[in-house]
Amino acid sequence: MARRIRIYLVGVGIGLILVYVLIIRRGERDFSFWFPQNKVAFAIQDDSVLVKAPRFSCMLACSGLDSAGLASFLRESEFEIIRRDPFEYTFRGENPAQEKLAMKFRKIKYNRFQWLSMKNGDAICECPE
Repeated sequence: MARRIRIYLVGVGIGLILVYVLIIRRGERDFSFWFPQNKVAFAIQDDSVLVKAPRFSCMLACSGLDSAGLASFLRESEFEIIRRDPFEYTFRGENPAQEKLAMKFRKIKYNRFQWLSMKNGDAICECPE
């Protein structure tokens, strides 16, 4: 019995050493891709999965963002899941002019998102409905 326990512990030790050497030791590893914020942000950055309202382009321009700015905003902003059925997400952060900005998205199908709204601090954007 003691021999079996010793063999088991040697196997666990070898496994721990392998995990440390292959995964943990290298500090440059980034496992954040696993979390929902990055999954949603990367999916929304892909224009083919984002269902845009006619006002979307106007609101982006009004907030001082382009497609690269939108990608940067989504990566660096705070992320919140508002509802779970259907999933609704809010990204809150700052635009390039250091104004508060909030965007809402809804997941409508697998990996398809719909833009719902955008609040650009105190700025008033005159975009057509």
